[in-house]
Amino acid sequence: MKRAQATAPGIPDRSEYGDTAKLPIDQLLNYVVQEHDAARAGKHLDLRFGQDQLHSWAVPKGMPAPGERRLAVQQPLHEGQYSTFEGEIPEGEYGAGKVKTHDKGSVLVTKAQPGQVNFVVAHRKYPERYSLIRTKGKDWLLINTTPVTSPVLAAHQKEHYKLVPQKDVEKVLDGTYAVSAKIDGASALFQVLKDHIEALSYRTDKEGRPIIHTHRIPGMVGLKIPRAAQGTVLRGELFAEQGGKAIPAQQLGGLLNASVENSRRRQQADDIHMRAAIFKVLQEGGKLTDPATPPEEQIAKLQRIVKALPQEIFTTPPTTTDPAEARKLWEQIKGGKLPLTSEGIVATPLQGGTPSKVKLLNERDVYIRDIFPAVLQGGEPRAGGFKYSLEPEGEIVGEVGTGFTHELAKDMLANPNDYIGRTARVRSQGQFPKTKALRAPALLSLHEDFPMKTAQALKPNLIMSIIDKLKSIKQLSDLKKYKDKHDRVRQIVLAHPEQFYIDSEDVATNIVGVTHRPSGFEFHVPKNVVGDVLKLEAKPVIEAAGPPATTSLVNVDVTSPAGEKKASFRVEVAESAAAARQGLGGRPTMPDGYGMLFKQAVAFWMRGCNFDLDIAFLRKDGTVLEVQQMKKLATPDEDPEIYQPAQPADLAVELPFGWCQKNNVKPGDRLLVRS
Repeated sequence: MKRAQATAPGIPDRSEYGDTAKLPIDQLLNYVVQEHDAARAGKHLDLRFGQDQLHSWAVPKGMPAPGERRLAVQQPLHEGQYSTFEGEIPEGEYGAGKVKTHDKGSVLVTKAQPGQVNFVVAHRKYPERYSLIRTKGKDWLLINTTPVTSPVLAAHQKEHYKLVPQKDVEKVLDGTYAVSAKIDGASALFQVLKDHIEALSYRTDKEGRPIIHTHRIPGMVGLKIPRAAQGTVLRGELFAEQGGKAIPAQQLGGLLNASVENSRRRQQADDIHMRAAIFKVLQEGGKLTDPATPPEEQIAKLQRIVKALPQEIFTTPPTTTDPAEARKLWEQIKGGKLPLTSEGIVATPLQGGTPSKVKLLNERDVYIRDIFPAVLQGGEPRAGGFKYSLEPEGEIVGEVGTGFTHELAKDMLANPNDYIGRTARVRSQGQFPKTKALRAPALLSLHEDFPMKTAQALKPNLIMSIIDKLKSIKQLSDLKKYKDKHDRVRQIVLAHPEQFYIDSEDVATNIVGVTHRPSGFEFHVPKNVVGDVLKLEAKPVIEAAGPPATTSLVNVDVTSPAGEKKASFRVEVAESAAAARQGLGGRPTMPDGYGMLFKQAVAFWMRGCNFDLDIAFLRKDGTVLEVQQMKKLATPDEDPEIYQPAQPADLAVELPFGWCQKNNVKPGDRLLVRS
């Protein structure tokens, strides 16, 4: 007689899977990924997160890279303490096999519905985003939605200012400028989306990917943004408030450079509140702001928009166009009576032109070229400071050895490549005329909004060696072998059906992307290295996602349940997996009387689609189960809504927006292929 399986360790009830809609939004939850070498299911990863109870999924093929998706099979709820379990589950018990920790930390859930959970892995310096989408039964899709580019950053570059000496401040207080307080913070872009607001640094990480501060700021997700405001982009200053005053820029930098988890825990422990001072509307509802708009109108528009955003986070800096009020503001800042700034003012010409800054401190920017260790008699190792140049590629002229927090000095020594090439604000007592070195320099802060300036030149032979190896690759399995075999290429990510991204270990600003196109490969590298794109005109040899994207055309009639013909259209059938993934993405229009048929009806989204659509979910015999309308994204960066049938469906057809209503297509009708 076969012995019945016992309840597995950590599973109170094998029939209880939990309600994902009840997961708390925007709170740190425990997270663990366990490697499970199971006797029955084989080797796989188990993804779990929650608090007292852990929602769990088995991921047979491992965690996806950005743009990838994986099958995730939902498992029963586990007890919270199971996150620390490592060892062997005995033979005969549910899940028998070896278990060890693969990754552990915390997540923030940003969306929780019965069939969809969006979450951010919060314990890493650069957070990763994922979506879990139920397809049928216990089967879910796990999609890595981490952004690798940002069209918003590409479209809105950092604004540059003229520096006006204090002695000439009266020139900008004469009524020809809009004068505002310069908040002590880090410049950032704020993108208003459907249910959250993105906070984007002007700085990118070492691989050129956007640095996003959204989840370091409590209260930026789970919002209900009016459709008219979606797509608005704002320029502002990200700052942190403690006891009614802005914290020093270096302390703010510590919060912005920490992981989401550590940043939030420090904020809570020290009663610090992250905020944003908005000073310019770059686009509203997807439409660019006319730069010729008078400052008074811009200020009124700014105040109107900010009122619609979370008031505990968003504000506007004190601003005036009145000369007397401008002088009063300047004197307040000089006297230390404005709690959010000790920096100075920003003056924007009323007739247009480059804005100016008037700063109180004698400071300048320098470029970090090397980190040197502190000479210590015991204690924790840390940096003694950095060597600097006055130009990005200029000669090293001196060292800065004071003004560092203990935490920053430790991190600079441990992770020098995260700092070399960055721009630093330093205060000094002047400059040596011969060497140009600064007298008694002290660090004020690191610029959190300046990109890395120094970059090692990209070696052409490195590009060619990667190209030669790619040309020899015949299929995806060979690509995976290549990734494992050659440590020069650390990560090859299948971002979407026809694009690979390559990150190189030896030079931080090497190739950041390679696009596989019908005409050949395009290798993407930063502008300051060798230009925008290097193109290799060669016949493509990598099939990025199996067979080529293929479709076929057939004619379809729509009939009522009684067999009466209602309408006809021509449908393009997505015959391959690549065609199904591409769908109608990238096409400029959708002609009336045309549609696309998908042989699986799992989950649909509108990323890359330029127009709204109808979607009808069908049974195998063509019976219409349900009709939905899918809206194009307000901006390319918006988290896409997932469209799924309310009941299991076999097929789906996408049609022009409003076509089903115009032709009275409804549940019970049938779509029949015309012979």
